[in-house]
Amino acid sequence: MEQYRTYLRAELGKFGNVGDGQAFLERSRCRPEDFNLVGDAEWIARGFASQDQVDAYVAGLSAIAMRELTGCCDRWRGNGIARKLSPRQTPEFIEVPVENILLSQAEPSLGDVFRAHGFRLTEIAQDAQVLAAEAYCLRKPGDPVSFRYCLANPAMDNDGMYRLFDGMHRAIQMFRNGDWQIPVCVVDVP
Repeated sequence: MEQYRTYLRAELGKFGNVGDGQAFLERSRCRPEDFNLVGDAEWIARGFASQDQVDAYVAGLSAIAMRELTGCCDRWRGNGIARKLSPRQTPEFIEVPVENILLSQAEPSLGDVFRAHGFRLTEIAQDAQVLAAEAYCLRKPGDPVSFRYCLANPAMDNDGMYRLFDGMHRAIQMFRNGDWQIPVCVVDVP
């Protein structure tokens, strides 16, 4: 269940932003009280204002609650994570050299750029068009990454490559910060 915990520690970190909390409440189709939350975005932002608060909250969730909350976050974000995680997976936590990281599609508007670079982190993270895009232009090299783990599957041809399916923005920022290895929670495709 550590793969669910890893996802939620990253995803719920966004709740420190009132707008993200409000979007969750509007789009997730979940009842906040089922997860010991209040249906108020400002209350949620205060409760998730730091990574320590997020981590403590996630540590207190049951296995069932983690799976259900992952489904809620999937609906909020529209990222398909609930289908990519399974309780049958055995996660492995490793550090992967940046040159062995492949990204998945993040912003649809940048699809051609990601494909042109073969989804390689080292190339995408230096592309001027990517760095000028709204999702990346507000972050500068050196900006901290609160939760560093990304989720990945081993590449299909078993050549030492790993494809991220969650954490593309974090990985790009870590590379821009000069990290040469990315902390990854690796799981097999369910």
